[in-house]
Amino acid sequence: MSKYKSKQQLLDEISKEKPLLDKLILSLDAEKAVLTGACDDWSVKDILCHLVEWHRMVLSWYREGSTGRTPEVPGRGYKWSQLPDLNREIYERYKQTSWDEAKDLFADTFGEVFDLIQTMDEQTMLTPAYQPWMNQNTLIAYFGSCTSSHYKWASGLIKKFIKTLG
Repeated sequence: MSKYKSKQQLLDEISKEKPLLDKLILSLDAEKAVLTGACDDWSVKDILCHLVEWHRMVLSWYREGSTGRTPEVPGRGYKWSQLPDLNREIYERYKQTSWDEAKDLFADTFGEVFDLIQTMDEQTMLTPAYQPWMNQNTLIAYFGSCTSSHYKWASGLIKKFIKTLG
């Protein structure tokens, strides 16, 4: 069951959480953004890349499902119970990404996700099992998890990390 009961509620949450995250991102220079320790051995840059990939994944799940195919959710070769392994793979895939590139990728993928949410029909978003791969979940639950809920998680980690920097 999703915590989001309407498309507007999701858009409002995104519009609340994204600027808070952006403010934290803008407060860091490249030197601080790549220091490890923001989330275990991840830097703030790594957290941002993590968000980028989850944006990409939710977009690909929706697009594949819209064509009648069944996407591999959460990722190729992974089950939901294996999220730590999937997240480690995401980290490895993006670890050479620069801070500036991470910020650009985040802005780009956010724009894609936000535009799709804005144009999507609310009934489509709230219908359980709208696409066969979703089991009884709703699109709004997937999009909420990969946007506002993820932004809130990231902001909390980044805020704590900035405090440790003095």
